[in-house]
Amino acid sequence: MAQHAPFATSEVDVRIARYIVAVADYGTLRAAAKHLYVSEPALSQAIRTTEQKWGIALFERSGRKLFLTDVGRHVLPVMRQLCDTAERAHQQIAQARAQRQETCRIGVVAFTVAGVSKALPDLLIKHPTLRVEMYEASSNDILQRARQDVMDVGFVLGSRHFSEDLLEPRGFRRELVKPGRLMILVSRSARFAVKSYITWEELARMPLIVFPKGFMVRDLLVEKLGPSVEQHIVFTGEPGELHYLPLRLGRGVMVIPDFTLSFAPPAASFKAIPIEPIMPVELTAILPGNVPPPAPAQDLIRFLRNQLDRATKTEDLKNQRG
Repeated sequence: MAQHAPFATSEVDVRIARYIVAVADYGTLRAAAKHLYVSEPALSQAIRTTEQKWGIALFERSGRKLFLTDVGRHVLPVMRQLCDTAERAHQQIAQARAQRQETCRIGVVAFTVAGVSKALPDLLIKHPTLRVEMYEASSNDILQRARQDVMDVGFVLGSRHFSEDLLEPRGFRRELVKPGRLMILVSRSARFAVKSYITWEELARMPLIVFPKGFMVRDLLVEKLGPSVEQHIVFTGEPGELHYLPLRLGRGVMVIPDFTLSFAPPAASFKAIPIEPIMPVELTAILPGNVPPPAPAQDLIRFLRNQLDRATKTEDLKNQRG
């Protein structure tokens, strides 16, 4: 490697320090990535980029095993010290938060508002003095607020590809709330409402209402249906009568994740139909990666997950009886 100027500890990202320590401790990228809750390719790329930036080889590779070089053994204590310092700072931040009136700042994309709102009573029972600040925003805005540490927890709809490729390299933490699949919502008077499922090829020939705004679904549809489908895509916010008008006229469909039906069940005049083959999607909680999440944020995730699980069990019972 080319010789670079020695690195200064003030210029070392704490995230990189944690990566180096974890790889040194666990000996393989797979084990270290699992411990760090990041993808193995993201970890490998981060280590490789760091070695190139510093102009030194930190590890020697032998198959799947990684061993510290002489330089790596010299650098490792400094990285541990950085991690310990960051952890102490996080603890002090957590203590400072506990000393003031507790506030939980929640970001939601459209159509998760109803679901999160239903989980708030349980949250306030457990934290009666809690002050809740909830705002609706796009997924990108929620990620930006998480990056700036001005949000305690955000809820976005996306795919696993979105979660791994967009969040982990930027230092966010993600927690799966509910896995699901894409479905369409149509008027029962529509000619295809008798179907038990609809194919992607059939969907490509329909006018679409992609719902809700902020849902990372455009790329998923383009991947399945081709670039021409973009001219049919319309993003909307919370449901309203105008949004349902094309459905009532049999002129359009809503593409939604199945678990959002638990937030706001459709009127009896509409029918939800699954899309085949299955397109997996998920409701994901976004947490800032630089500070420990406050207890109310962790509790809200748990209450929302429990609420969705109960709704799923209730729906399964209805289907069995039906």
